[in-house]
Amino acid sequence: MRIYADPSFLVSWLYSADKQNRRARAWFTAHQTADWILSDWSRFETLNSLRSLCLQTNGPKPEQIEALRRYFNHLTYHGPFDYERVDWQEVMRDCNQVSTAFAGRLKARAGDTLHVAILEQVNPDLFVSGDQDQIALAQARGFQAVSFI
Repeated sequence: MRIYADPSFLVSWLYSADKQNRRARAWFTAHQTADWILSDWSRFETLNSLRSLCLQTNGPKPEQIEALRRYFNHLTYHGPFDYERVDWQEVMRDCNQVSTAFAGRLKARAGDTLHVAILEQVNPDLFVSGDQDQIALAQARGFQAVSFI
C-alpha cells in the first residue's frame, strides 16, 4: 500500500507536544509496513508548519525544530518516507482543474488544492490527513482519503 501523508499528519507525528501526536503515532504504527510517499510540497509545508510553532506561547525553541528537521531528513534517506517527483507544470494545470470543478461547492484552500493535484501524479492507494476539508476535496476528486484523528 502506498500512502501520501499531508503535513497535518506529519506535524502531529513528528512533534511530540502536538495534541494529535498519540493518534498520529498510533495510525502510523498500524500502517508502518506501507510505502510512505512525500512530495517537495509536503516536505516544505511540514517544515514550515513546524517552524511556525516557535511563535506560539510556550512553543518549541528553534533548536528543537531544527532537530526535528534533521530527523525528518534522516527518515527520507533511510525510510520510511520516499520522495515522489512531480511535474510542477502539470500539478498547476491539475490545480486549476480541481479548483474549477470543486472550489464553488467545497472549501478548496490553495495548499489543499495543491496536495490534491499532487495526488493525481503520485497516485497513492490512500491519502491521510487531519484536515476534513482537504479529505473531502480529495474524495471528491476520486481518491481514497481518511482522517487519522
